[in-house]
Amino acid sequence: MILLFGTTPRCGSTSINKSLNKSTDINILVEPFNPDCNKNIKKGPDNLIVHEDIESVFEMLATMSNEGIKHLSHQIPMADLKRLFDIAHKIVFIHREDQLEVALSEWMSINYKQKTGHSFWNEWDKAEGGHTKKDFSDFHTLMRDPMPMGLVNHRHRLLNKNLKIYRRMAQRKQTYYITYEKWYNENVQKNFLGLCNFLECRIKNDQWKQFLSPADKFNLGNIKYELIPNATELRNTIGNN
Repeated sequence: MILLFGTTPRCGSTSINKSLNKSTDINILVEPFNPDCNKNIKKGPDNLIVHEDIESVFEMLATMSNEGIKHLSHQIPMADLKRLFDIAHKIVFIHREDQLEVALSEWMSINYKQKTGHSFWNEWDKAEGGHTKKDFSDFHTLMRDPMPMGLVNHRHRLLNKNLKIYRRMAQRKQTYYITYEKWYNENVQKNFLGLCNFLECRIKNDQWKQFLSPADKFNLGNIKYELIPNATELRNTIGNN
């Protein structure tokens, strides 16, 4: 099984997932431990899915015909994450170093839902006749509230606590490392070909190019700094790390 592993949300895993599924001969299942993606599981009081549902997903993984899954680090407890790494034969390890950008990107969606009642990400991403970007044109114009400092602090604490553990687990496997800031640049198409070579998959068409283009990124350009009132202040306070 291939494990497309993101250390945090907004690390670029979705674009890579879509590129592989649309243009190669492998299929990566989207976040089976996430209730927003898997309607057969539910969250418990700790905001993680309940133990029985974790077990049911592992049972499914043991029998599924899909070649792999995309998974974000926070979706299951660490002990179960280690189990997930154990059953994977290849890891694509995706990390975004700038955790302020992660937090700002999350706040764009969190606050949009608070203000409109719509989850831009979930509804836009529906495969079966769901909404398109055009249905949420105000996502990139609606002014947000200031972002709570606690959001970025939480991400820093979580990442600093666990990143070494994630890397240690990945070292035991065949692993392809992606750093968001170094991968999503003018060489991204060449980088994707390198990933396909690692995964030994065949490219069937050119659709992958649109998913990796800057125009298809979730938050366009510097839009976060235009719509979140304290984004620049936070950047000046925190710096570039």
